[in-house]
Amino acid sequence: MTPEIIESFRAAGQGQVFSVFNELSSEAQQALLAEASEIDLAEVARLKTELIDAADSAAVDLEGWEPAPFEARPENGGNGADWTESMSVGEAALRAGRVAAFTVAGGQGTRLGYDGPKGTFPVSPVLKKTLFQVFGETIMATGRRYGCEIPWLIMTSHQNHAHHAQTKSFFEENANFGLAAGQVQFFDKDACRRWMGKGRSYWLARGVLRCRRTAVGHCVHWRGVARRRGVSTRSAIFKWITRWCVVWTRNSLGGT
Repeated sequence: MTPEIIESFRAAGQGQVFSVFNELSSEAQQALLAEASEIDLAEVARLKTELIDAADSAAVDLEGWEPAPFEARPENGGNGADWTESMSVGEAALRAGRVAAFTVAGGQGTRLGYDGPKGTFPVSPVLKKTLFQVFGETIMATGRRYGCEIPWLIMTSHQNHAHHAQTKSFFEENANFGLAAGQVQFFDKDACRRWMGKGRSYWLARGVLRCRRTAVGHCVHWRGVARRRGVSTRSAIFKWITRWCVVWTRNSLGGT
């Protein structure tokens, strides 16, 4: 009997993903089915229609685009009363346990000339604390100040299994930087299908046959949080999430 997921791919015009399915070992078949089940075929079809099929897909109309609105600090002309109210609302949310921290940490430190996850890169000039340590200690200090336990959700790379393992090991070696067991939770970033030709999906054999995918990056990372693969469902009680990204430019490190 053909698995339902294979039939759905065929119906979507992506049957080539399973063209050599019957030649695979049972383990490889299950691995491919598992990866394919995470693909949103309806979204793939929509993106193909909007970005590939549309006659004007190459043209991007930026007419009327403006910078996103922001509230200036009081010392820069902003409304002091609004800032005071925002601080009060934020502190109340912390005390009520309605705030979680979220770090996008899916990349390697290649552009820094560093062999390892960017979060393990030492950034403080004197004590050489890593970015993860700075974040962890900030979360711990904030929790102590407001009498709460702030969950830390960390999104790693679905494709780079070595990166995921290195990141988790780094936290284990450093005892979660003083945070309680279960307070730190890891999950994979979502991935979307890559295409070839007229929206056809790649597949790739590397020991175990896998779907060729690309990470969606920062643009839809909230979808990954919502799906919470591997994240405790207790995160659903949180109303506010503060987000830190492990992203660096050469200028941010004093480069040119």
